[in-house]
Amino acid sequence: MTELKKFNVGDLKITLLTDGIFRLDGGAMFGVIPKTMWEKRSPCDTKNRITLGLISVLIQSPKENIIIEAGAGDTFDEKLRDIYCLEHKNHMLICLEQTGLTTGDINKVILSHMHFDHIGHSTHKNEAGEFVPTFANAEYIYQKTEWEFAHDPPARVKASYIPHLYDPIEKSGQLRLIDGDVEITAGIRSEVTGGHTKGHQVLFLESAGVGAIFWADLIPTSAHTDYPYIMGYDLWPLETLEAKQKLIPWVIENDYISIFTHEPSYRYGKIRKGEKKNHEFEWL
Repeated sequence: MTELKKFNVGDLKITLLTDGIFRLDGGAMFGVIPKTMWEKRSPCDTKNRITLGLISVLIQSPKENIIIEAGAGDTFDEKLRDIYCLEHKNHMLICLEQTGLTTGDINKVILSHMHFDHIGHSTHKNEAGEFVPTFANAEYIYQKTEWEFAHDPPARVKASYIPHLYDPIEKSGQLRLIDGDVEITAGIRSEVTGGHTKGHQVLFLESAGVGAIFWADLIPTSAHTDYPYIMGYDLWPLETLEAKQKLIPWVIENDYISIFTHEPSYRYGKIRKGEKKNHEFEWL
């Protein structure tokens, strides 16, 4: 049983849910940064792969229950499990049960973007073998630009978009598309960054003068906080750089908590301005 990480953002009760770990090529995760530099932050195995987490966020407000991100899910076949070394020792839906909630208690599911490792538990197979929404009473919230991009992705990233993880949402009538930077619900607002994907967004959690940011794949781990540390997976890396240069100083100045979706250590904390050019990090 996972010891869940919990904290409050004003009136919002935050619980980090983990869907286990997986591994990706370290060079791809750090782009142009040489291995001699990035391996000091993220040690790799003999196949050059680094360990990554799969972290989602449960937000319990006085009025509703909300989830940001939906992990990698259970639909990986044996070949994909081997490629990505997916380990489900921890499981997002089991973590949810530990909080005393069920999938039926969730009112909203917010997705930062639509890669399979972020929306995997969005659907599941029913007894008839059909994919249906996992969170039967929730509206699923995507950026309109990302939704359209996922339905006609370029060949380079097509494998990252798996239709059975999102098309059943539209069929069930639970789809909600937002367009640009909006207040999604009380205490949660989005900001579109692009960079990683066409409609990638980060999420701000704010209540009673306290704030947190869910960086999604703009800054996937605490090892990516310095500006040049950008994934090779990003389709528009200069957009990523611009967004980091804008948001990181703002987050430092306003003392926001940072939550990283792929942090392997299942922790959260705050970015601090370092004495030199690199940022420092304080675990909470």
